[in-house]
Formats: sequence, C-alpha cells, structure tokens
Amino acid sequence: MEIEEALALGSAPYWSEDDGRRALELMARSGLSEREFAARTGIRRTRLRYWRQRSSEAAGADVGPPAFREVVVMSEPERGAAPWVAELESVGVWRVRVARDFDATSLTRLLAVLESRC
Repeated sequence: MEIEEALALGSAPYWSEDDGRRALELMARSGLSEREFAARTGIRRTRLRYWRQRSSEAAGADVGPPAFREVVVMSEPERGAAPWVAELESVGVWRVRVARDFDATSLTRLLAVLESRC
C-alpha cells in the first residue's frame, strides 16, 4: 500500500508540505537507500534531498557536516569481532565498511567518488 502512495507522489508535479513529509516518512519506513527508493517510486533524488533539507531547516537542525564518533583501534581482533574496523555512512545513500588492513589512499579515492555521485 505504501509503495502505491509513493508512486502517486512520484508522479505529482508539485508537493505540499505534507506531501514532502510523507515522502520522507515512506522512504524511512521502506528501509531502502535514497537511490533504491527513488528508482522504485519514480521520485527524483534531488526532490527527496530538497525536502529532507527543508524539513531539517524547519526543525532548526544544523544541516552542516556529518558528526564524527570516536574510533577505538584494537591491536588484535576480539574473538567473534566483525571483519571490519570502521563503518562510514552517508545516511540512506551509501555505506562503506573498512577492513583491518585498508589502504588509506584507496579509501580516500572511493569516498570522493561516492560523494561526487550523491
């Protein structure tokens, strides 16, 4: 049922405030990335981003750079630990899990490519 609603929003030439909020809610509830949700519903990614930014600004949220969290590097992996040591995410768009023996130069290039496509 929600996909039909999203499809209807995707074909609408203009959105009200309620339409924008509803599209963001449907995307969040779908569990899909922004790219996947846009592909399935026909809603342009730029439209989703516009409404996400507008919603954040209306709520008084800072739309600045992402927040960073402390990273603890362990010398030896704990038994049963994940095979990666860090996870980087552009919420709803992409996620990169970094292996223990990552190459910093390659990671930097990969992140640059990902950001340029979003």
